Amino acid sequence: MKLDFPGVQSATRLASEEVGLRHGDFEASDYIAWADPDVFEVLPLQVFAGNLRTALERPDAIVLTRQMARKYFGRDDPIGETIEINRQHSMQVTAVLMDLPSNTHLETRIFASGRAAYSRLAVLDAMPGAAIHKPWDALTYVRLSPTASIDELARALPDFIDRHVQFPGADKISAAIQLTLIPIAAIHLYGPGSATRTTHWQPSVP
Repeated sequence: MKLDFPGVQSATRLASEEVGLRHGDFEASDYIAWADPDVFEVLPLQVFAGNLRTALERPDAIVLTRQMARKYFGRDDPIGETIEINRQHSMQVTAVLMDLPSNTHLETRIFASGRAAYSRLAVLDAMPGAAIHKPWDALTYVRLSPTASIDELARALPDFIDRHVQFPGADKISAAIQLTLIPIAAIHLYGPGSATRTTHWQPSVP
């Protein structure tokens, strides 16, 4: 989208998954969001410790809120410490976020690097056909420049589908796909819990 539309400043994805997390003798299940490295450019969350610009560049990087840091490490600033996902993959804490507000639409308090080969984003990238059939597996967020026209972008999305949905059988699928832009402040009305769980892929515009 950044290459096709000059008005798109940033675009990023989140793919939530419930996993087992373990640090030392403490273990629990939590939802994490596999995220592209530029997620914090699109979603301007407040940082408590660390550098969000580079926090998810490494494939073994993970970012927690202060609440989750206290839950798994017993303190607010465990940067450099490791935590295991599903008793298989060791991730290193690279940043800590301020706790998210209670009215956030985000379903997670933990963000892990989508560059990990075992991340849900990596799995979707390897199977584009499956990603199209299950668009709610990854939510796409875009940040527009102040001068960008949302209406012009919306009108250009059908052609965008035709150019980029390219895999065997794509012609049958692309005709049924509808891309819809939802302002981020309206997600509580239209998604992600309801609107995205249709045949539509619905990126959000902060």
